[in-house]
Amino acid sequence: MTAKAYDATAIIVVGDGATGEAAATYAGGHALVPVLIGLAAPAIVISVVDQQGLLRVSTMLPIYLAVLFVAAATVFILNVLIRGAVLSAEFDPKGSVARLTRTGFLAVRQEEIPLARIALAEVGTLYDRDGYPRDVARLILESGEVIALPADTTETDSAVINQMARRAKRRQTP
Repeated sequence: MTAKAYDATAIIVVGDGATGEAAATYAGGHALVPVLIGLAAPAIVISVVDQQGLLRVSTMLPIYLAVLFVAAATVFILNVLIRGAVLSAEFDPKGSVARLTRTGFLAVRQEEIPLARIALAEVGTLYDRDGYPRDVARLILESGEVIALPADTTETDSAVINQMARRAKRRQTP
């Protein structure tokens, strides 16, 4: 949970990255892009080493390469565009960054957000379709983007994160 709940100079870590709903929905296809590149490697080597060999091979090779290219490009674009849930978040006041570990479409990835870009960290209550309350922690960035934090984020964590963000903003202003 938190390193030191009331100390805005300590690193705050929320979420453990291994449990919860986000981890259960992870597809685990992170090896797909290297596999696709590996499948294309023989054709690429032949095209560089023996260009006349390509002329002897049937027209299937260019089609094969085109299909592999489209598949790899699609996987890459989907992984960039489909951002998954935050598994864990680490807030480092000394480095003045928040490091979020997210599930992706085919990989787990980390992204860094400067603490000065955080407008607000809050724990609010949302209601589901049946009217049952659910506490949700989230970061609201200055750009208006809302990022849901792991479920074990407490109000104390959000208060300390807000203190860190204010300090980072003060350090940036001349």
